[in-house]
Amino acid sequence: PMLYFEDGRVVSPAASEHPAMRGTFDIRDEHPQVRELYRQRRPIVHDLAQDDLMRPAFRDYLRGKGVTAVLNVPVLVRERHVGILTARRTGPAHFTPEDVRLAQALASHAALGLELTRLATQARQ
Repeated sequence: PMLYFEDGRVVSPAASEHPAMRGTFDIRDEHPQVRELYRQRRPIVHDLAQDDLMRPAFRDYLRGKGVTAVLNVPVLVRERHVGILTARRTGPAHFTPEDVRLAQALASHAALGLELTRLATQARQ
């Protein structure tokens, strides 16, 4: 299950206005910025004024929301990609090293929670 914080509210993909939420697809195949994140296996900052990996529809949507930069952090369990933690900046178009470290810590905690849930489910079966 996925939830998004959009315009000050938590929404499901079906209720989201984000272009990525329209239709069904394998995000790794559809999004160049995600392919690059999976390849590099480290956080990537996308400056919307200069980024050429982000699809124009996504970039335009985010700019329309006042977003100037996006930070994507891979969520890894046993070196396997299980998700992406994304943060958006609406101020100066940069994330500090501390922002990146905090996002990495949050992604690690999310990965741990996912793995513990998987193990608990497996133990019950």
